[in-house]
Amino acid sequence: METTETIPEAESATKEEARSIPESLVGLVPESGPVKYSEWINALRTARKNTLRAAPDRDTWWRFIRDKHHGKQFALSLGIPVARAFDLDEFVVKPRVGDSGAGLRFFSSHVCEERLRDETHAKLVAYKFYTFGGVPKLICCTNGKQYSYHLPDWTPVQPRREPAPWLEVGPPSCLPLMFETAERVAREFPIPIRVDLYSTDRGMYWGELAGTSGLRDKLTDEWNDLMGQWFTAHMAARFGPSFRRE
Repeated sequence: METTETIPEAESATKEEARSIPESLVGLVPESGPVKYSEWINALRTARKNTLRAAPDRDTWWRFIRDKHHGKQFALSLGIPVARAFDLDEFVVKPRVGDSGAGLRFFSSHVCEERLRDETHAKLVAYKFYTFGGVPKLICCTNGKQYSYHLPDWTPVQPRREPAPWLEVGPPSCLPLMFETAERVAREFPIPIRVDLYSTDRGMYWGELAGTSGLRDKLTDEWNDLMGQWFTAHMAARFGPSFRRE
């Protein structure tokens, strides 16, 4: 059945929960802590695994990032538009023509979302805002096969060692709102996060959150160092000098 726009109290992704200081980050990074972005992300991946193994709900902000349902509830709590969804514990995909006994596919614990349509492009473009210190510093634009990267003033940059096919895309019409939204969301979390948004024919819509980006393995040395500096500055400002490398 179609989900409603209300947020069940027991499952609500509250701003207070997201702001809480996560125990799993206390003492995570030694005084000679990571400098490179890839090192930070690998450290956080380890912290996340340890946290979920010890107490899955202790640091609730992990849940908002790793679980798309809870991330969506978090977006609703901030008044951000989200795609309509249909909760289906089990469902079957059947061909429209032919024997339905052939090629049936069963799913469980999935959510079906409405298909969003891009404001100008044939394929929906995701705008991925990499935030540090609560501010977007790098934007990745992708339709799933092509990618482009931009600074906040939309200057194109290439942070990848092996560039993927480039996506020619101009600033979306709702870019100012996207920046404002990414900043609002980023301020609610203790670590630098990636905020994914869409620019649709109905305006800006929520995508998802990411805390441990796969971009870590694709960066040039220059960008790995630069994003690592952004990450270190964020953590030092948030948690104190114990997260700063001297």
